[in-house]
Amino acid sequence: MRCLLVVILCLSGVLQSPKQHAGNKRNAKSQIDKTAVDRSISDPSKAPETQINTNNYQNSDGNETVKKISDALLAVFTLALVVVSVLQWRVLRGHERWMEKHDAKLEQLAEAANKNAEAARMNAETAEKSLRLTYAASLGIEPFISAAGEIIVELKNYGRTAACNVTLLGDLTEIGGNKVTPFRVEPLIVPIDATVNARIGNAEMRRDSYGQPRMVYGLRCNLNVIYEDFFKDSHMRSYVLAFDRDSLKVTVEKESG
Repeated sequence: MRCLLVVILCLSGVLQSPKQHAGNKRNAKSQIDKTAVDRSISDPSKAPETQINTNNYQNSDGNETVKKISDALLAVFTLALVVVSVLQWRVLRGHERWMEKHDAKLEQLAEAANKNAEAARMNAETAEKSLRLTYAASLGIEPFISAAGEIIVELKNYGRTAACNVTLLGDLTEIGGNKVTPFRVEPLIVPIDATVNARIGNAEMRRDSYGQPRMVYGLRCNLNVIYEDFFKDSHMRSYVLAFDRDSLKVTVEKESG
């Protein structure tokens, strides 16, 4: 605003000055015209020369006045252009600083949003894993041999959802014999807190002198138990079982999964 006031004052001063100068020139012109007339009357022989000189003087003064006015206006407009350019530069500089400040804030907000999204994703994954572990089916086994020589694996579900598509596969190897018998039993469903018996093979039996059943050969069993839970996740547990031929007891030698 101060710069605009200065420009307006300069314009008013310049416009007034040419008007005053033009008024002075008109008075001088009137005096010169009167003098020329008087001289023309008194001395007719010199009238043409005096008139020519007077016209030349008048044209020179008018050109000088126009030139001064043009120079003054050019200077004023140049000054105004400079002032406008300075104001425009200040406005653009202010916009640039504002943009830089807000760009930095936007970057910080974006980074914070990304961190929050990553934390939310990790929390969701953790909650999902906890839910799956809490409500997943969990099978345990209890193998035994019946008096008729049937090799049975009893399955019990300790989880909170049913075990579906249960599959038992592996092989039975005679200890001291040459027979290896593969087996595969499927599909089974084991409900919550329920037991299901699966027969995986038969052992060759005989009776001792006391009439008690005994196995002809001891057995070793490689057993894999595969099943799906409520979330359609697959699980597998592997066992190595040893069957004693005299006592018919079963020992879990190895468990994994």
